[in-house]
Amino acid sequence: MGRGANEAPGGRTPMPIAFGSVIVGQFLQVLTLAFVLSALGPAIASGIDGALVGLLLGVGIAAGSSLSHRIFAGHGFGVWVIEVGNDIVNLGLAGYLLAIIK
Repeated sequence: MGRGANEAPGGRTPMPIAFGSVIVGQFLQVLTLAFVLSALGPAIASGIDGALVGLLLGVGIAAGSSLSHRIFAGHGFGVWVIEVGNDIVNLGLAGYLLAIIK
C-alpha cells in the first residue's frame, strides 16, 4: 500500500506534472466556488456567508465523493479525514475571500 524505500514520491509521475496537476485542480475548485457564489448573488452578504458555502461544498462534495475512493483503496478513515480536512478548510477560506472581494 505504501511506497518502497527506493520509490520516489508521486510514483512514476514527474514532479512538475504532479504539482502542476495539483495547482490546476485547486484552481478549478476555487473557480467552481466562485461560480456558485456568483449564482447565489445577493444571498451572499458577508465573508461568513461565503465561508459557509465553501464549507458546505467541501463537506458535501469533496468529502462525500472522496470517502468511497479512500475506503476502497484501503487507506482507512484517518487518511480520508486528513485529506478532506484540507479541502474543507481551503474551500471555506476561499469562500470567505471570494465573498469579501466581490
